[in-house]
Amino acid sequence: HVIPGLIRRFCEAVDKNEEIVNCWGTGNAIREFLHVDDFADSCIFALEKWSPNNNDISFLNVGTGKSISIKELVTIIIKITGFKGKVLWDETKPDGTPIKVLDINRLKELGWQSSIEFKEGLKKTINEFKNSYKDQDIRL
Repeated sequence: HVIPGLIRRFCEAVDKNEEIVNCWGTGNAIREFLHVDDFADSCIFALEKWSPNNNDISFLNVGTGKSISIKELVTIIIKITGFKGKVLWDETKPDGTPIKVLDINRLKELGWQSSIEFKEGLKKTINEFKNSYKDQDIRL
């Protein structure tokens, strides 16, 4: 929900020529994000390559092994969307859990790793969001 909410907020701000975008918390929370296409690839990989046995834990964490702060995420979204205004961090709102990252060693040991670089995946997602509104002739 973090990335879609921020994408919409900044795209709307650009479309409406707004000067300020409010973001919750301090921006210091750390998150790990995975592109949906990488997730789909990991599911196919696991179905083909992974066979848990009785001595094995029966789950695999899927992730990139890389984390980013919400503040860094916002900075990247600003660059991609072309937002020229200011960001106001509302520190009266919660940051949420300080760190949400996964241990992906089990899946990595099986030979899988994500292939979509974060910034490229984010750029693709933002462009798809913009195009979905353009195709529907709906103003952000």
